[in-house]
Amino acid sequence: MRFLFGITAAISGSAHAVAAQGAKPELPRVYLETKYPTASRKVPVRAGSNLQAALNAARSGDELVLAAGASYVGNFRWTRCLPGYVTVTGPDGPAEGVRVTPTTAAASRYPRLISPTIEPVILARSGACRLRLSRLEITATAQSATANHNEGLVRLGDGDNTLESQPSEITLDRVWIHGSPTTSTKNGAVFNGRSLALIDSWIDQVRWKGIESHCVVAWTGAGPMKLVNNHFDCASIGVLLGGAARGMPDVAPSDVEVRGNHFVKDTAYKGYVAKNLFEVKDARRVLLEGNVIEHSWFEAQSAMAINLQSLTDEKNSAVQATDITVRWNRVTQAGQCITMSARGYNGVASPMAKVQIEQNLCTEIGIDSINRVLLLTADLQGVELRHNTFIRLTTPRKGSVTYVQKGSGPPASRVDFVDNLLGPGLDYGCVFGEGKSGSDALAKYAKQWSFVGNGCWDSHPGAAAYPAGNSFVATQADVKFNADWSLSSQSPFKGKASDGKDPGVDVAELQRRLAGVVVAPTPASKP
Repeated sequence: MRFLFGITAAISGSAHAVAAQGAKPELPRVYLETKYPTASRKVPVRAGSNLQAALNAARSGDELVLAAGASYVGNFRWTRCLPGYVTVTGPDGPAEGVRVTPTTAAASRYPRLISPTIEPVILARSGACRLRLSRLEITATAQSATANHNEGLVRLGDGDNTLESQPSEITLDRVWIHGSPTTSTKNGAVFNGRSLALIDSWIDQVRWKGIESHCVVAWTGAGPMKLVNNHFDCASIGVLLGGAARGMPDVAPSDVEVRGNHFVKDTAYKGYVAKNLFEVKDARRVLLEGNVIEHSWFEAQSAMAINLQSLTDEKNSAVQATDITVRWNRVTQAGQCITMSARGYNGVASPMAKVQIEQNLCTEIGIDSINRVLLLTADLQGVELRHNTFIRLTTPRKGSVTYVQKGSGPPASRVDFVDNLLGPGLDYGCVFGEGKSGSDALAKYAKQWSFVGNGCWDSHPGAAAYPAGNSFVATQADVKFNADWSLSSQSPFKGKASDGKDPGVDVAELQRRLAGVVVAPTPASKP
């Protein structure tokens, strides 16, 4: 099954049939260029050679070519900033722009960089810049039966307290980063720097029983950041922005492009502090676009796929998630599709502001009896949902497709639901919160709101609980979906969106955008 979800409009006052334009989130101001640099000279680093010495001796523009199939064991440091890039690469691998898999890495005989300690394989800090790691396998080995963990395989940034000292212009390209069955791993890559990119890569087997783990995590890096065309399969969270204390008062992950990735959580990770697949706690101008996001179950959190909130464990009121755009994603097999919390659990951060959810498909939502596709809490400062399709599982009977909850503090400033498909509503209806359904729930939750051009089914209460300009049918069969979750020509919802189009996601365009995002997993990628 498939699901899509989106928004981009708002209305002043109460719910009427016409929606006025609301403030849209700002998109990333910078999109990083990550074309492979032209080398001024190629320098072989033979098997058994000292890689750290080669890094120390590299000149601007050098391409350090490691030996195919060789292992380089150590904790390597990059603290230099040369005028041009230094590239560390294997001699063979996928073409530029093609995602590596464990199988192609093995077939290409990727050189292996291996940490023998809890320290990272690669650490960049103290003003380091212009490094590219390409066509490499990066992992760790247990030191002993008792010292059997690694804190993070790649660490870009390490306690830097000025922008100038943060590492910058570093790209990880076609790398396979992974833990091992005998080594607990906390982080695949830590991105606390400026102009950092991970492209065409594969991260998996990052898990640690009893400890939260991440494929990629960033909490104090200034950005911009680029995470494009990767495979993320890690136990707790695929990508986490924010959460820890800021290293500098006004610096949070900013201008973050997360596009064309496959987020998945293998069921072998059950019991490993499973949380969500993508999470924002403290970030600015984030674009989550064109990703496939699947498999999240109830464990350390309540089975959400995408978790958006303003939150930090420190009591810092400046922390804020703002200008978040989520569009053209496919989400499936989760307890909840998207959750949004203005201030997280401790209520200290500045409320999350300007969130746009548009053209997403979300299906098979409601596993583990969580049973809702959307949760909004507290005083969100502007949320737009337009042209999304939300389809949840039908058991248990009680539960809501869209659950809106005020929580503590003042009401949300504005929430708009425009041209979405959502159902089945079942006993609590398509919108529920604060003990009320439909228009009453929205009026209780938000100062300003709209609900127009939407299609809903199997909703109790039904159309009478909502403003005019929306469509309701009795059952999902009455919607008349095609097999791909687009509307058939016989659907009573056909052309009933407020813009004259079909409500819900544009399935044909979504499929075009997601072509090639999922690359078949291989046995070598399993924990």
